[in-house]
Amino acid sequence: MSWSFNFFVHIVLFGLTTSVVVASFILHRQIITEKSWEKKLLLSGLIRIFSRFVPFNAVLLLVTGFGNMMNRYGTNAQWPSEEWLSIKVVLFVILAANGLYLAPHLGLKRNMLIKSVIEGSGPADADQQIVKQNFSITALFIVQMILLLSILFLSVYGSGKHPGMF
Repeated sequence: MSWSFNFFVHIVLFGLTTSVVVASFILHRQIITEKSWEKKLLLSGLIRIFSRFVPFNAVLLLVTGFGNMMNRYGTNAQWPSEEWLSIKVVLFVILAANGLYLAPHLGLKRNMLIKSVIEGSGPADADQQIVKQNFSITALFIVQMILLLSILFLSVYGSGKHPGMF
């Protein structure tokens, strides 16, 4: 593939997406180990700051990805016939949907529980509830990491550089 500004921006955006997922996962693990409810709330607020990049990344990655397809195939795009590219687009849509809809919902639910405990109006079994919520969020991060690695694998090995692979 020849160099293009579009390709460069696409690579930078993928790196930013990976950074957001990894940084959020690290902060999530810190929330799990933290004993103070106030610090848990502060850390979850930091995750919300990182999550603000997700909609912009998703849209820009789609636009630059389709731009890369146009650079590669021209206006007579045959990309639906290449399974690796179709799979990559589907995996990205799942990744983006998780980041845009599921992650904020789970994070907000956990934040509301933490706030209620700090205010003294939390449920009696708040510790058990937060363990369940943390498990769900950890599972989401594992899925997101698998999706990112799968997209990376398809980007490196799925193209015409290795004929017959896919």
